[in-house]
Amino acid sequence: MKIGKLLFRDNMNERLIMRLSEQVINQIAAGEVVHRPASAVKELVENSIDAGASTITVKAQAGGAKLLSIQDNGSGIKRQDMDIVCERFTTSKLRSFDDLKSIGTYGFRGEALASVTHVSHVTILTKTAEQQCAFKACYSNGKLCASKPGETVDPKPCAGVVGTLITMEDLFYNMPARKRAIQKGGDEYTKVLDVMSSYAVHKSLWPEDVEHNKMNPEKRIGVGMVCKKANSSTPDLHTNSSDSKIDTIRSIFGALVSNEVIYINEFQVIEPMELDEACQWSCRGYVTNANYNRKKSTFIIFINERLVNCNSIKRCLDLLYAEYLPKGTHPFVYLSLTMPPHHVDVNVHPTKREVHFLNEDIIAAHITDFIRSKLAGANTSRTFFTLQTLDTSQPFERETIPKRVPEQQLFQTPKKKKYTPSKLVRTDPTSRGLESFFRESSPDEEILTPEICDEARELSSIKNLVDQFRTNSDEQMIKMLKSMVFVGWVDECFCLVQVETGLYMMDYLAVSKELLYQECILHFGAFKRIVLETPCVLVEVLELGLRHRHAQKNSQDEILFNIKAKEMAAFLAQRTEMLEEYFRIGIVSGNLVSLPELISGHSPSLGALPAFLIRLCEQVEWTNEQDCFESASYIMADYYVQSLPATNDDGTWNHNEQHPRNHLFKNVIFPLIRKKLYPPRDFLRGSEGVFVQVTRLENLYKIFERC
Repeated sequence: MKIGKLLFRDNMNERLIMRLSEQVINQIAAGEVVHRPASAVKELVENSIDAGASTITVKAQAGGAKLLSIQDNGSGIKRQDMDIVCERFTTSKLRSFDDLKSIGTYGFRGEALASVTHVSHVTILTKTAEQQCAFKACYSNGKLCASKPGETVDPKPCAGVVGTLITMEDLFYNMPARKRAIQKGGDEYTKVLDVMSSYAVHKSLWPEDVEHNKMNPEKRIGVGMVCKKANSSTPDLHTNSSDSKIDTIRSIFGALVSNEVIYINEFQVIEPMELDEACQWSCRGYVTNANYNRKKSTFIIFINERLVNCNSIKRCLDLLYAEYLPKGTHPFVYLSLTMPPHHVDVNVHPTKREVHFLNEDIIAAHITDFIRSKLAGANTSRTFFTLQTLDTSQPFERETIPKRVPEQQLFQTPKKKKYTPSKLVRTDPTSRGLESFFRESSPDEEILTPEICDEARELSSIKNLVDQFRTNSDEQMIKMLKSMVFVGWVDECFCLVQVETGLYMMDYLAVSKELLYQECILHFGAFKRIVLETPCVLVEVLELGLRHRHAQKNSQDEILFNIKAKEMAAFLAQRTEMLEEYFRIGIVSGNLVSLPELISGHSPSLGALPAFLIRLCEQVEWTNEQDCFESASYIMADYYVQSLPATNDDGTWNHNEQHPRNHLFKNVIFPLIRKKLYPPRDFLRGSEGVFVQVTRLENLYKIFERC
């Protein structure tokens, strides 16, 4: 018997080595590349970025097992390429093996689309800018297939926009064991969301990119990410292509992270005498300081624009932060490394999740030493101004609130005049409630003047926003809110509430933000005014915020910050009338003199004022009326809710019921949540929601019975 021809002997029956069929080979390869919905999302999102997309939307049903769709506004796929686009090793990014040494795109092997067609039913709808219409085609096992029996397999012309929509249905339908595994695992959607969050942070803008977009509006950079469940109208992740990295981190991971991050920017050249070949590399990113720690580790690293695992760097940083953080807790780390492409081997893992690069241990040591130097005194996020005006010559000092209503020391609120609802002419924006304008027009009404038309259009936009959160509210949860009882605090984000016999953990920061947003819309143009005792100079406040955001203090940066602050101040000054009329943000001669009072008894923190004004300049959609009102209201709600967490000087949570901020939530905001909030449907969505059921009294009885 020849060695190599006999695989093994079983009951004297010879099993010879045979060539596997092409279909089996492809299924095995597909199982290596796509091992769960999140890996399919990663592959296809990378393809969308390679196609030049500025917006990518992912929808998932049953965690991606039943349906997974990825839509982008990239360049699209040409009609002549649709015949082979899903076959293995068909790519526009690689021609020879030597091209791997300088590969600059995410995809290159032509396996992403091929793999998903071998484990799911795939439909592609695509259109290029040159084509007059879109084309739609179905694929199975890498080949075109008919969508229905008796139809042709050729792509069909149809209506569509420029870009590509890829839909995968019934993932792993031909791999029963893997399908059962992902159906039993309830965290598949969370993993999809983690992938999208990582790319959202990475593809948002560095500080200089924000300036580039403003100077070159026709060549904008950045990619916005949207991720949602297929049956939900509200996305769990929504970032814009114009968002900065700090804004994206704040949007995804919360202000508790964004307020504690340190900007990392290191450039190194490893000399030839130290190694065989000189290596010029750079590292940028954001890491949290010693004030922040969580039990869940967040470690995001991109090497040459690829989301990868790098155990050598992670291991070094874990050891570093162990010197600063309590045992069992971890930091937030986002790093982006850039190095010569020929120093990186991108083809060592089927999913491209891992890469190897030259000088790995030495580069990891350099990065660790640099971050250690940054951590030495980085605790500025714990300090705020105690002065009535923001004096840029003074350092940050922690804001203390010794009394029940400390805002009386900072603001004076004038008494609101009584008004008569029966008046038909709206001479003052505070004289009539918003609801009085939401009525059907009568045929006998007089012809509207242009001024009245503008006001009607304005109120129509507000009515649309009101209708949105009312129609999107959850009736079941409205009943729950009306009967819920406050139980106690959990930490800086969550509290316990009781509804009938159920005990729930509530993300009160998220709920408070939604309440403040709705209050902002419902009382649009009719806020009470908080008058600052001493006006704040806009340029100084904005310059302070820019300096604090970038944490740079050389003389050249000071000049740039001053110029940028003056531009922002002029930008807000041009909108003085609108800000005053709609939001009670008073600006007089370049000074901020008043802010709105969204909820009686609750005034915002002065420490967050610079960031709030910067966000008004950068993140409000000023070109569209309804979008402008919505985005400005969300920014205001986020600003006002930042004053809710109550921590001690050492960063621990203050559970004292008499603490002013705890008292504010429990006695002012909590009753309003019960009475007025229209909770979105996604507030009740299991372990990912802002309302999570901890236990029920019936379950506790069962436990006691067994005892």
